[in-house]
Amino acid sequence: VVATSSAEPPFAQSEEGRERLFVGDSQNNIIRVIASALQTEFGSFERIGSHKRLSYDVGEESHFVQVTEMQANGLDWLLVVAIPKSDFMAHINASTRFAKICVAVALLAAVVLGAFTARGINRSIRRVGEASAALASGELDHRVELDSVNEIQELGRSFNQMSERVRSSIRELENAN
Repeated sequence: VVATSSAEPPFAQSEEGRERLFVGDSQNNIIRVIASALQTEFGSFERIGSHKRLSYDVGEESHFVQVTEMQANGLDWLLVVAIPKSDFMAHINASTRFAKICVAVALLAAVVLGAFTARGINRSIRRVGEASAALASGELDHRVELDSVNEIQELGRSFNQMSERVRSSIRELENAN
């Protein structure tokens, strides 16, 4: 061990002086477990290669591990970075929850807006249907209230024109008789 982000010093004091701490002897469980997993997977640290991205479980928690080989001044070093997935994924999970809430709110708003729109269109079509039933039963003076929806307005105008023509035709026939 050359350096760690833990409070543990990277060396051990012995009778001969300071000695570098072997990763397997570290007091930090994450360092020990990941070092052991790397040695198990690759056989030795020398066989890891130049760059690896891995994932290991340390106890109940999973860690992303990146191993990068670094050569400087005749030394071959392995830089090993281990980040708990929970730290890395916390922002992504929060964004996903926020997106789900936004989608749910938008869906609810669309359903409510759709229901009100359908209700208004249904009411307008029902009025035209009632007016046509009244016309069919002989009530020639029945008029359709024009709606704010363009297509329904056009249907109402056409119905009112048809009603007026039928009424005019019936009057002309009555006058001719």
